Amino acid sequence: MNIEGGILKKLVGFNDWRLHDLRRSVASGMQRLGVKPEVIDKCLNHSDVVKGVAAVYLREQYLPERRTAYDLWGAHIAKLATP
Repeated sequence: MNIEGGILKKLVGFNDWRLHDLRRSVASGMQRLGVKPEVIDKCLNHSDVVKGVAAVYLREQYLPERRTAYDLWGAHIAKLATP
């Protein structure tokens, strides 16, 4: 049983969604929290954002920025989940 067809859908209580919807929600939420688009792309493991010659030279992985973005998102979700 895959995650989209099983346990997670039962937990949320409705079936009309895909994992891609979660990625989009994370990306939009991080953007609202002030995370830069290039950092969001790296958080989502997008490797083909930069094309051409720039793809050869722009190798930054934004590791500290990604950590901050994940921490911001985690705090945001924790705040939403707290009664």
